[in-house]
Amino acid sequence: ESARRSSTLWNAAVEGAVGRGVDLMAEVYGDDRDEPWLGAGLRWTLGDAFSVNASYAVQSGAPRVKLWTLGFKLAF
Repeated sequence: ESARRSSTLWNAAVEGAVGRGVDLMAEVYGDDRDEPWLGAGLRWTLGDAFSVNASYAVQSGAPRVKLWTLGFKLAF
């Protein structure tokens, strides 16, 4: 029965450079079944092919679910 359930995912985000290889991001995202998430993050570019990032998001509603992420990107 769960295979017949459908859901719509959505996202809106903005990002901008704040100085010397650092970008700030903000977004709101979710689906049509749950409360939306609000998130913010930073990305540090450490070279032509490497960057690291961190983000925090919280889902509105009760209980307040929180999400922390740390990551990196290696382009080759």
